[in-house]
Amino acid sequence: MADNDDEGFDLIQPSLIQQLRKILDQYSDDGQILKELIQNAEDAGATQVKFLHDKHSYGTAQLYDEELAKFQGPALYAYNNALFTKADWRGIRLVCDSIKVEDPMKVGRFGLGFKSVFHMTDLPSLISDSQIGFIDPHGVHFSDRRFTRTGKLWRLREDQVAMDEIPDQFSPYKDIFDCTDAVFSQGSYAGTLFRFPFRITPSELSGTLYSAEKMDTLFESFKADAHMMLLFLQHLESIELYVREETELKPIKIFEVKVAEKSLETVRAKRKEFRAKITPGKVVPAPITVTYPITLETANFDSPFQNNKKEHSFLVTNYFCGGNVSSTFKKLMTEKDLSYLPTVGVAMALPTGPKLHTPDISGHLFCFLPLPVQKTSLTGLPVHVNGFFALNQNRRYIKSPNADQEDREKSGRQLTDKSLLWNKCLLEEAIPRAYVRMILAAISEKSVFVPRKAIYKAWPNINKIDQKWKRLEKPLFQLLLTKNVVHTQAKGGKWLAIEEAIFQRQSGGERNELLLRVLLSVNLPVVTAPSHIICALDVYAPDQTEITPPLIRMVLKQVPSCYTSLQRADKLLLLQFSLADRDFADLSTLHLLPLANGQFAKFENRGPTIFITSPEHPQELFPGLGDRFLDKNIPDDTLRNLQTAASQGKILT
Repeated sequence: MADNDDEGFDLIQPSLIQQLRKILDQYSDDGQILKELIQNAEDAGATQVKFLHDKHSYGTAQLYDEELAKFQGPALYAYNNALFTKADWRGIRLVCDSIKVEDPMKVGRFGLGFKSVFHMTDLPSLISDSQIGFIDPHGVHFSDRRFTRTGKLWRLREDQVAMDEIPDQFSPYKDIFDCTDAVFSQGSYAGTLFRFPFRITPSELSGTLYSAEKMDTLFESFKADAHMMLLFLQHLESIELYVREETELKPIKIFEVKVAEKSLETVRAKRKEFRAKITPGKVVPAPITVTYPITLETANFDSPFQNNKKEHSFLVTNYFCGGNVSSTFKKLMTEKDLSYLPTVGVAMALPTGPKLHTPDISGHLFCFLPLPVQKTSLTGLPVHVNGFFALNQNRRYIKSPNADQEDREKSGRQLTDKSLLWNKCLLEEAIPRAYVRMILAAISEKSVFVPRKAIYKAWPNINKIDQKWKRLEKPLFQLLLTKNVVHTQAKGGKWLAIEEAIFQRQSGGERNELLLRVLLSVNLPVVTAPSHIICALDVYAPDQTEITPPLIRMVLKQVPSCYTSLQRADKLLLLQFSLADRDFADLSTLHLLPLANGQFAKFENRGPTIFITSPEHPQELFPGLGDRFLDKNIPDDTLRNLQTAASQGKILT
């Protein structure tokens, strides 16, 4: 028989340290820490973020608790220009939940991301508006005999006397990002400033130690994909990195990424327009979409090279689903336990630099901020893709079906996991529509010139799309190919529907260039397109019209002026192509029969007989008859075809 237990039968909860350690196991100790802080700033509506690696140490004589001295050394600071709200002050203290769970407008909705800072510190603190607070997860430094406290908050005005008695406690904040003595005396800071003193000895929470070298690595990992950080955000306009050496009085800016001045006004207006139209939790009657060019500028100030600035330009489409969507998607949009927004985005590269070169980009994946960069593209697409995806708990990867769920789906049974269904709807319905909107905007956008080559580069290569992203291929092309999305130079240049175009399947080469020139001279809508587009058309629009020998012969007959004045070499190229299908009878009336005297005769059955010489009957036996003999100094395949035509009794004798 079991012993009586005076503890009752309550559920046993893990300690605060145990809970935090479990969270740290989910969040890796890398550049994700900075991204989580950036996301929190974005959610707060901030437009600026600054990070500082401060190598200074501060006084230890007058602290709240003498054991806090170990936190007066080097630290990471994170600043943004938004103010903490009452809800934020509460939310930052929640361990395994978040104030953002039911607020789909805030992306860092798990609330766990901020806890990743415990990889580097045991005492995070912050100042914002009229308060300054310290978080002590070990419950050591602010506790007394009566209560165990895991934090301490001071109000700058009301608690000024008490704060003046322990000035060293707050000195690490002074003169950092406009946090001056006046802030403390007047009781207000116009922004939010976090301080994360580095862990220098292992603690119960974590054995990870932070050194100057480790902090340098963190900054370098951020720089690697910094040019993408602001691409799909709705508020942030700049992120800056600073370092202050032990001997320096002021922080030195070492890196910056920002929305370039030339596109800032447009970006602000379009972001505001998009935010204003979104209604969380409701299915809107029509999709909401904005498209705009954005140039992101990076500057590496600690680079030894003078040319340390780079520009990256994109055309961005943000898209909020509405109107005609599937019943499954519509139901998921209003699911409170999901609380996701049906918003996606697509961005294509625009020409940059003095030569206006359009870069080839390996399409990256975003959940507003870029997910961890892989060696190869996660999507296989030539564009960047953003979505309010259902992510795994640590916000590093898109939630995807396991092997059993994949087998269920292949057998025709629907997924039951709502998060997986949500991602499926984004891939099959939302992203294809946003993708098409972006391409159409690139074609029609008047405020920015997008070259045809850049637009074609943005088309997916169906042979490179990652298997997990194949879901979007069919709906994307089915929608795209109903629009005017291929370009002809005819009639001054215009965009056409697929069924209106005549495609030149092979571009380049002297003969292909000639065929294109001849057809354009009679204003036929000839289209040249890269091979990856032709490949997609073969699958999704197999009945397209192509340049063929019959087409060329028809055009030459209907408009003889398009070729009669051409040089001899060009006429021979036209003849070579016209003979390719060996329909010799259809050559009738074309002035393309090459004669020994350098002229061209008309192909006709009832005209003068044109002879083909042979070893037994060389042309030298018939002097003065150069206008009656076929020129034998022509390409071998052309000569063979003409000899075959003669042997069949067609056109030649």
